[in-house]
Amino acid sequence: MKKGLLHIIIANVLYMVLVAATNFVLPKFTSIETYSAIKEYTLYITTYATIMTLGYVQGMYVEYGGKKIEELSSKAVGSSLFSFFVFMLPVSVAVTIWGFLSTNPIFMVLGAGFLSTNLQSYYQLFYQATGDFKSYSKALNASRLILLLGNLILIFVLRTDNKLLYIAIGPFVGMCVTIYLTAVLNRRIPIIKFFAFRKHEVSTNIRKGFILMLGDFVSKFFSSIDRWFVKALMTSLSFALYSFAVSMEHMVNTFMSPVTVSMYNYFCKKPSLTEIKKTKDAALIYAMVIIAGAYPAKLIVEHFLPKYIGSTEVMFFLFAAQGINAIIKGIYVNKYKAEGTQKKYLYQMIAMLIIAVILNGVFYYYTRSISAIAAATLTTNVIWLLYCEWENPDLRFGYKSVLSLTILITVYMVTGAKCNSIIGCIIYCGVGILLCATLMRETFIYVWKSFATPALKRIRK
Repeated sequence: MKKGLLHIIIANVLYMVLVAATNFVLPKFTSIETYSAIKEYTLYITTYATIMTLGYVQGMYVEYGGKKIEELSSKAVGSSLFSFFVFMLPVSVAVTIWGFLSTNPIFMVLGAGFLSTNLQSYYQLFYQATGDFKSYSKALNASRLILLLGNLILIFVLRTDNKLLYIAIGPFVGMCVTIYLTAVLNRRIPIIKFFAFRKHEVSTNIRKGFILMLGDFVSKFFSSIDRWFVKALMTSLSFALYSFAVSMEHMVNTFMSPVTVSMYNYFCKKPSLTEIKKTKDAALIYAMVIIAGAYPAKLIVEHFLPKYIGSTEVMFFLFAAQGINAIIKGIYVNKYKAEGTQKKYLYQMIAMLIIAVILNGVFYYYTRSISAIAAATLTTNVIWLLYCEWENPDLRFGYKSVLSLTILITVYMVTGAKCNSIIGCIIYCGVGILLCATLMRETFIYVWKSFATPALKRIRK
């Protein structure tokens, strides 16, 4: 598990640079209208792509969890992948036809976007389930690099602000990456010669993964409910500002993925309770370090993207929410999945979605600002973490961890709102170092010995 974490962390350094470049270049050189359209398309893909699979991908994820690629049958993997492609193709065609009939440029591309996104998701979950984090990380970086190059060509070579072109490049890149991943996997185990559609593959995977898919769909809808509120109740400018803050949050999520991605395979191997609690405390330190990225993000916005300065307060709320969410998804959600308690996960997600809708509505009613929507997102994640802690008494944080988290989040929000980027970052990092030296000393030593030391050795080599 530690080796897998290091693979993802190292690869994500490059990935974060690519994400940052894309996230800053697009709003800088495109109009508010075009950027808003790009983010609207992304919102549809993020929210609805999962439910289009009916649980097929999640069923495959459960089937291969904890296994190695070399242990799998080439025939089974080949027929599973091809059956999924055939299953998704009519959906993609139908959505595309509907898009052309509606003459909406976003919907015109949506069908191809659903197909390419779900095929990439198939490979990502396949590699996650089998613990092959190196291949997963390569795919992550390849897709982002090609997407960045495509956007740069549109901006600096073609010099266009055509929203359709910026939206269409995503599905095109997705299909290129899918073909590449198919060729790479075929070199390891011969799958292409076993491409065949099998009805039982579809029915079996849907049956195994349907409940888990519903949970994932509710999770995706839960994570995007704030943007739906902004889109429905506020202006295009507000949606663009909020979406920009979300794109910055996704940069944080890039580094949170070592926690959320690798843990399923880890829990499938049934680690001891003591080891899980150590890993959970380590994940807390890691999350609190990563969310400090909000300070340099704010600094860049202030000097590079002044038209998006209204998004900085939103960023701090969303980054803090992402830090909390990393603990929830990395530890508790992966534990539920590994234990096969998908229904518990689904019911929990539905409850959190209801709470999110209520809080977003209440917060918006009293302030009618995008910052209030972001504050509702953070509050919802805190409530979710508290519920998970209550439901799993054996895994609860110790009082030192709770106190450290409370202090850090408080300092984080205050410095983000009241201090400039540099001073705020210095204060937050100083408090964090002090807490690691006192309240979380044992966990810090564990993190250093388990992850930092091996990483430094790899760098020296």
